[in-house]
Amino acid sequence: MIYINNRLISPSAKWVKKAKELTDDLKAAATAAERELIIEKNHRVWTLLKTALKTLSYGKCWYSEAREIYSHYHVDHFRPKAKALDINNDDKGGYWWLAFDPTNYRLMGGVGNSKKGDYFPVKLHKANTFKDPVVDEIIYFLDPCKKEDVKLINYDDTGNAVPAANKTSAKWSYERANETIIWYDLNYPDLRDERKRIWKETADEIEKTQFIINEYEDAPSTTGAVLMMSKFEGFRKKIAPCSELSATYRCCLRSSGLDWAQRLIEEHIDIKIYCKEYD
Repeated sequence: MIYINNRLISPSAKWVKKAKELTDDLKAAATAAERELIIEKNHRVWTLLKTALKTLSYGKCWYSEAREIYSHYHVDHFRPKAKALDINNDDKGGYWWLAFDPTNYRLMGGVGNSKKGDYFPVKLHKANTFKDPVVDEIIYFLDPCKKEDVKLINYDDTGNAVPAANKTSAKWSYERANETIIWYDLNYPDLRDERKRIWKETADEIEKTQFIINEYEDAPSTTGAVLMMSKFEGFRKKIAPCSELSATYRCCLRSSGLDWAQRLIEEHIDIKIYCKEYD
């Protein structure tokens, strides 16, 4: 999972006007059936923003960080518009008033969106109407549009997505990550296999880089310095936000326990250099 600043979405004035009109119609509708009809008749409205959503993530799914192996993209309503099934699979009512709100849109591969469906468990303060503040909800799912949430999932050498928090000392954070991994199918076999391949490839590169560093420290040379810098540049490219499954590369570097690997992770990665093909 990667952090996405969805406030950077800039719909056209025409789109914003249309979305506001439809939202006003939803609020004025007398019955749930009328609301459902409005949403169904205008389902293409949110798909018009798919390109803008893809641009924010360099063409990657916001949840899996994959481009092709997690299937074609859907514009996911983070808070479901029709139904919202809780932890017991009971419908607590959808967020129909957010159907045309771009801040409720997330870009998700079809694999995860198909499994999640209308499941959206809320632990406390469920919003039931447009007058209820959704910011007060205590929700299970991690949100890629929140910096702290994306830190709650890690990856291991088997390619599995795993909760970053300790089950005993951080029960709620662990539970949220676990629900997200399960219901967004973040351990989908093809995705897990690709992460495993990346981990092995990265671990091998870390070992080679450490060998070069050791040689350089024992016998400094221009050649050694160039080789070392070249390896570092390779890692920077892999952990750049445009790189597919960049979080897996980062987790592998972090797991090495090496100071130089940690410093690379902490660096500011200049997207103008490492992601210039996505400009």
